[in-house]
Amino acid sequence: MLNFLTESTKDFKESDTIGAFSLGQGKNDFDSIYESAYNDLLSMNVDPMVDVNTIIKNEPILESFKDALLAPLKEDCDRFAADTTGDSSRYASLYEQTSALFDNCVDDMVTESTRVGQLLPIKAVDFPVLIKQNLALATKD
Repeated sequence: MLNFLTESTKDFKESDTIGAFSLGQGKNDFDSIYESAYNDLLSMNVDPMVDVNTIIKNEPILESFKDALLAPLKEDCDRFAADTTGDSSRYASLYEQTSALFDNCVDDMVTESTRVGQLLPIKAVDFPVLIKQNLALATKD
């Protein structure tokens, strides 16, 4: 399947208290991909959680961040496109869909920043959340 999605509900364990979460305790492949992309930006003196404006205003930085986050997905989708057997071909377009959603998210941030003046650091979580949620919903069935 996709390297991004290593979590499974079949291993569900009841938590000690109501509303406690236990799935976030283990790392998956996307966590290490995001951590690597985050560290790459930090090496360029750009903190993705604080310098969102710097990222979206600088095209090379934005593209390198996007490529770092989506490169493993592109590899998976290329492999799905090459596999003509089975049901994997329907996942071949996930990279294009997720890339378009990423670009739309950037456009939304640019639009919001013209109204607000300064983006809040919390907006930087849109990128990893967008990618994981899109892939989780696309492969839900």
